Amino acid sequence: MGEKRLADKNVESGRREQQLERKSLLWRQAVTQFIDLLKETYGTNFCQAILFGSRAREDAEKVSDVDILVVLRDYRDYWAELHRVADLAYASTFDSDIPVVISAFPIRESEYY
Repeated sequence: MGEKRLADKNVESGRREQQLERKSLLWRQAVTQFIDLLKETYGTNFCQAILFGSRAREDAEKVSDVDILVVLRDYRDYWAELHRVADLAYASTFDSDIPVVISAFPIRESEYY
């Protein structure tokens, strides 16, 4: 009887690991799509995307968002760019049926470096 319980726990543990691995792949897929949209939208004005927060520290919970700093060469209005990158983040996740929240924040290249 004890062996059956141990086997059941091992199967359950294996399923949990597979789910966690799948969720890990999902957030990475969402980030890849987001970066592709940033490149397409901003062209040469896009410098880089920098992961920060719990995902970068590798201590994220399964419901943690993905924090990304979007480095742009320049822009006029912070709030307009914040809305723009938020729309792109939404398009790369929820519009693609990926259940991940990307929190993206623009910053000028001159302010970052």
